[in-house]
Amino acid sequence: MPSEYIREHFWVTTQPIEEPPKQEYFDQLLAQLNLDDRLMFATDYPHWDFDSPDQALPKNLAPMLKRKIMAENARNLYQF
Repeated sequence: MPSEYIREHFWVTTQPIEEPPKQEYFDQLLAQLNLDDRLMFATDYPHWDFDSPDQALPKNLAPMLKRKIMAENARNLYQF
């Protein structure tokens, strides 16, 4: 299935990230995509509209998920 192929071969980043109007919609999106271990932080720095690390993700993100997005997923991808 295409969804399985994407899950096995693709990694995605947060730049650009379009947040829904409610936090629970963002959580639902992550759950439906089942890509929380394939999502990595990206800033788009040095462009003027880059995502600052302290403002790029929803404020109420679960600490473990934030850690995965900000570091652990990249460590796994690059085998650090």
